[in-house]
Amino acid sequence: MNAPARPAPDGAFFAPAHDETLWSDAPRITGHTVADSDGYDVKFVQVWLRPPRASEISGFGRTPRPIPDRAPDIAFHNVGDAPPLGFWHFHPRIEAFEVAYDEDDGSAWWVRAWLRPAP
Repeated sequence: MNAPARPAPDGAFFAPAHDETLWSDAPRITGHTVADSDGYDVKFVQVWLRPPRASEISGFGRTPRPIPDRAPDIAFHNVGDAPPLGFWHFHPRIEAFEVAYDEDDGSAWWVRAWLRPAP
């Protein structure tokens, strides 16, 4: 008997090599994969979120956190397949983030993230 197919991820993006506990330590993430990208020096990350996905973690109406006075710790990008904005806002290890979109068609996006200092 075949196992049921896994649903499409709630977010998929590229990132440099990083500590994968960034995904397993977040309570809203129910599953994740991190794989090499063919021919590129980045990882391909997929995340599955605990329902309700969009309404619970939309992040709208939340006050953005101030950007620290240092370079971002990690950057994520893709064309399409962006997680809801609140994914970054409510992630317990992300101190602050900035989102940018492609000015031509808006489907390409980038997130620069500053991680919380280790306790």
